[in-house]
Amino acid sequence: MSNSKNNKRISVLMVNSDLSSKGGIASVVKTYYAINNKRGHPIKFQLLKTNYYKEKNKLFELILFISSLLTFIYLLSKSDIDIVHIQSSHGFSFFRKAIFLFIGRLFKKKNIIHVHSSNFYDFFIGKNILLSKFCQVVFNYTDLIIVLCKDWEIKIKKKYHLKSVITLHNPIILDKLNNKKYKKNGLNILFLGFLIKSKGILDIIALIKKLQSTRIKNIKITIAGKGELEQNIVNFCSNKNSLSNYFEFKGWVEGSKKKDLLQSADVFFLPSYNEGMPISILEAMSYNLPIIATKIAGVPELVMDGINGYLFKPGDIEGYYNALLELSKDRSKLLSMGRESLRIVKNFDADIIFDKLLTIYNKILYI
Repeated sequence: MSNSKNNKRISVLMVNSDLSSKGGIASVVKTYYAINNKRGHPIKFQLLKTNYYKEKNKLFELILFISSLLTFIYLLSKSDIDIVHIQSSHGFSFFRKAIFLFIGRLFKKKNIIHVHSSNFYDFFIGKNILLSKFCQVVFNYTDLIIVLCKDWEIKIKKKYHLKSVITLHNPIILDKLNNKKYKKNGLNILFLGFLIKSKGILDIIALIKKLQSTRIKNIKITIAGKGELEQNIVNFCSNKNSLSNYFEFKGWVEGSKKKDLLQSADVFFLPSYNEGMPISILEAMSYNLPIIATKIAGVPELVMDGINGYLFKPGDIEGYYNALLELSKDRSKLLSMGRESLRIVKNFDADIIFDKLLTIYNKILYI
């Protein structure tokens, strides 16, 4: 695909946090970089870090922010940058990135705000009048707003009376994942992610307790991750009552260990209360896994209820429990849902999403 009408390589300054982050934004940007590299760099990407993932010292963060602002101004004045592509979440991330937007406008650069917020509805669609007015100003200065799902696109257009909003789904590199699945007796459920309340960790504990109380021994839940509720999980593991038949905690995993867990799982479970478009679900679908998740944000664009998994309202322990029981008893449904997951996830292949990104860049520059 041609990257412009005159085949000029597009130069994009990506304003982002540290790519060492384990979060979704870093994963998406790294995927863009990987596909761009594979294709011989049709886009000239430059990355501007505005903060470091592991740094919590406020003074250091302030110094880094000022340094990144000065670097940003230098790059805009000295480099042939066509587009400033700002990756943003909610809260302080959005306020911080807005400053880069306003400076970019002073240099007459085309700009994009790419919203990844897991707290999208409360922050951008909530009833805080001052916050809404600030968001309106920012969006009015933006050439294009990219969101992760159609529901976000519809709501942000309506709230702020915008036209320049487009959905771009998160990408997944399929050719790097092992898609072969073998089902076994019993049901292995896998959760991968941050151990925080909004991911539904406390609901997983409640579900494990229900499995134990009803003496269902052919269903086992594996939790892999880290976060502020990790101690809750550790304490749960040390409970005097035997939980080995129902539960296993792996801590944070990545690389081959993560792939092994996905390969050995039968169902992927993500009972979140807040999400965007979860990379973890995309990864699980590429391993032929049925998905049990919540009907929020972009999840219904990945999981078709009753087709490649089940969707519930957040906190529906009884619903999760019944779905697991059904899949544990019906291996044919387990297999068919897994096949559907693999079929659906091919629409989110990184090459397809990268082509859409190229189209967006061309459109904002040349149309």
